[in-house]
Amino acid sequence: MYRSPRGSLGKEADAVSAVTAYAAQAAHFILPVIALIVLIRCIASMFYGRAEPETWGHLVTPDGKVYPLLHWECLIGRARSADITLPYADVANVHAVLMRNDAGEWTVSDLSRSGGVYLNGEQITEPTQVFSGDILRCSTHMLKFADMSEERRAVQEQRRTIAGRKVSAGGTLFFLTVFQLLLALEFVSSADSAHLLGILMSFAALALTQWFCYVLMRTMDRSGFEVETIAFFLCSLGLEVCATSTPNDLTKEIILILVGIVLFFLLGWWLRDLSHVKALRWPAAIISLALLALNLFAASEVFGVADGCIRIAGKPFGYMRTHKKYGDYQLHVEWRWIGEGTNSGIFQRVQNGDKVWPEAVECQLQAGRAGDFVMLGGAKIAEVECVGEFPVKDRVGGECEKPVGEWNEADITCKGGKITVYINGELQNEATSDYKNGYIALQSEGGPIEFRNIYLTSVE
Repeated sequence: MYRSPRGSLGKEADAVSAVTAYAAQAAHFILPVIALIVLIRCIASMFYGRAEPETWGHLVTPDGKVYPLLHWECLIGRARSADITLPYADVANVHAVLMRNDAGEWTVSDLSRSGGVYLNGEQITEPTQVFSGDILRCSTHMLKFADMSEERRAVQEQRRTIAGRKVSAGGTLFFLTVFQLLLALEFVSSADSAHLLGILMSFAALALTQWFCYVLMRTMDRSGFEVETIAFFLCSLGLEVCATSTPNDLTKEIILILVGIVLFFLLGWWLRDLSHVKALRWPAAIISLALLALNLFAASEVFGVADGCIRIAGKPFGYMRTHKKYGDYQLHVEWRWIGEGTNSGIFQRVQNGDKVWPEAVECQLQAGRAGDFVMLGGAKIAEVECVGEFPVKDRVGGECEKPVGEWNEADITCKGGKITVYINGELQNEATSDYKNGYIALQSEGGPIEFRNIYLTSVE
C-alpha cells in the first residue's frame, strides 16, 4: 500500500514525541537523585576540601601565653567565635582584626565601639601596618606581635599543596548542569509551545553563566565553589517554578539572576576594604531585619494549603492553573466558601496561560450563580452570541447550591468541543467550544474559598 510522505513524517513525529515523553518521565525520577548528588558533593567539599592549617605569626601575652595566627583574617575579641579569644569584660565581642595581604604584610583595625586599639602606645583610627615586635593593646590588655620568619615562611610555601581538593568543584558543577538539562527536557514534553523557546533559553543562559563564573573564580585562584554552586542550584529551582507557573516572567527572572551575580562580584570586591565592612555591618543588619519584618507582617498568602484543602484568598484575585493542557476529561471538584459567598470559577480550555482574564470558558461558582458559563478573553461558544466583554450562558437548572460553609460538588466533562456541568448532581449547563484542549484553572475574587477532592480522569 502506498503511504504518502506526509503520513510517514507524521508517524516519525509521533515516534519522536513518544520518545521525548518517556525521557521526560525518566528525568522525573532521576532529578531528585542528581539534586542529592550535587548537595552531598558541596557539603563534602566544604568539610574535606579545607587546606591544612598554617601558622603565619603569633600574639604573645605578657605572661607568656601564645596565640597562633592561622588565617589571613584573625578576629580578636571576647566572643568564643573569635580567632583569638580574650575573656575580659572590657574587651568587645569583636574588638580588633589582624589582616594579612598577599605580600605577607599585616595590618590591624579597630572594630570596637569603646575601649579602643593601641599600637605601640598610640590609638589607631584606621587600618595600620604591624611589624614584628610591635605591641598591641586591646582596651587594657597587651599583646606582642611576632611575625613568621622568612625561613619558616619558605618551608610552609614549599609544603603547601595548591591542587588536589578531594571533591572537584568542576565535577559538582557538571552534575548541576545535567540537572538543568533534565529540567529543560521535562518542559520539552509538557510546556506550551509558545513558551518553550523562552524556557530553554533561560536554562541555557543560567548554565553558561555558572560556568563563566566558575572559570572566573579559577582565574582568581579560588579553589572552592561550593556556596556559588548551591546558589545556582537554587536559581535552577526558581526558574523551574517560574517556568511552571508564570512563564511570561522568565525574562525578568533570568535578568534578576544575572543582576544578582554582578552585584555579588561587585560586593565581594568592595568589601575587601575592612572600613567598608565596618561601615555597613549595622545598616545591613537593620535593613535585613526590616525586610524580614516586611515579609512577615505585610505579605499575604494568596494561595495555600490547609487541612488537605487548597485555599485561595481572593484578595488580590487570581487563579492557579495546571502545568499542561488537557484534552478529553472528567473533572470533579468540591468547594466551599469561608465567611461569606463571593465570586469564584473553574476555567476550562484555557488557551493563553497567564494574564488577568485568559481566553477560556469559565464554569461560574459565584454564590447564587453556580453553573453559569462565562466567556473570558474573547472565548466563544456556539450556543450564545458572544457580545460584550464577558458574555454569559445562564444555567438551565434551578438553585442547588448549599449554604455558605458547606461543601458543594462540581462535575465537569470536556469531550471534544462539548462542555457539560453538573452542580451537586444536577445538570446545570452544556456548551460547545471551538477548543479541543487547554489548561484547567481554579480562580477566586473577592473572598476566601477552599477546594478539596479534586479528581481528573480521562474520557475515551
